[in-house]
Amino acid sequence: MWSWPCENGQPHSIGTDALDEITATAGQWALLEEHFRYHAALVDRFKNADSNTVVRMWANRTNEAGEHLSQFEFDALVERYCELFGNWPGRG
Repeated sequence: MWSWPCENGQPHSIGTDALDEITATAGQWALLEEHFRYHAALVDRFKNADSNTVVRMWANRTNEAGEHLSQFEFDALVERYCELFGNWPGRG
């Protein structure tokens, strides 16, 4: 059991079960925050690539420098493709 003083000077306490739930919830929020950071990085990677560049990179599976796509770049290219064309690559 954890306790701390409240504004009225009386101790406020929280049971172990509630503390475990708060800790689990905080962990879930941290995972979600990391997911959004990663997604923002994906979106940022090819944000300036126009539709012709994206089609060429997708067809060749290369980045703008002609190098083989890393997994991160592949995922980022899919994101950019979806932004530009409204569907996943290869879908009509």
